[in-house]
Amino acid sequence: MDDTEELRVLIVDDEEHSRLALVSLLREFCPSVHIEATVSNITDARRAILQYAPDAVFLDVEMPPEGTGFDLLESIHPSFLRFAVVFITGHREYAFQALRANAVDFLPKPVDIDDLQKAVAKLYEYKRSKRLEEAGRNVRNLLKSMAAQQQAKGVRLLLPTPDGMRIVHSEEVAFLTITPHRTDIQFANGESFSSGVPLKIDTHELLDNGFVRTSIEHFVNSSYIQSYIEKKDGGKVVLKNGHTVVVAPFYKDGLFDQLKI
Repeated sequence: MDDTEELRVLIVDDEEHSRLALVSLLREFCPSVHIEATVSNITDARRAILQYAPDAVFLDVEMPPEGTGFDLLESIHPSFLRFAVVFITGHREYAFQALRANAVDFLPKPVDIDDLQKAVAKLYEYKRSKRLEEAGRNVRNLLKSMAAQQQAKGVRLLLPTPDGMRIVHSEEVAFLTITPHRTDIQFANGESFSSGVPLKIDTHELLDNGFVRTSIEHFVNSSYIQSYIEKKDGGKVVLKNGHTVVVAPFYKDGLFDQLKI
């Protein structure tokens, strides 16, 4: 690595301790890296990218409540995507997306010093060989691929697992039960999934992509509804896989409107 050449970077992470930890590691073990700014949200990150035109961005994937690092990249005009990206996240499931697109690298939290130095070496190589625009194109290709996949299959759901995150698509799901303290999912193929963590998604996204709410907790994929059974206290829908889901009285009219009953 050529320590005489300065690498200008931004750090984007909603967790203060993670930002401070990465700053500390870069200053101690990669002293020729110049940190232009550290920001905690998508809005400030967008401004910082336009202001500083960095060589690279260390980007956290999950950044509630505004969205994800991917949402940030999608909000940047392609003409300004002339930087490399190093994704940083506690969810290892994202690794295949980042590395497949060669966005440059992926660093799981907590960040390992050796991994960080290797990532910085790659960034220097991109800058030294004047390939930062290529890195930007790779990021754009990643976003296009994700957009096409989401358009074809509806909403992308990120399901927390003990060792990271599982990514599924809404068309695979027959129904969900979402409470403030847990998430239960029944897949169309009969598989079930349960987590003690609530699903990180705006429920309006589900309703805009073919799901109907049948109670305060239940969301059913309308394409899998086979029949409706009337009950005194509301009713229930029968799905194509044989499962039944309760329909609370308050949500009955909304169900009928969506199913055109």
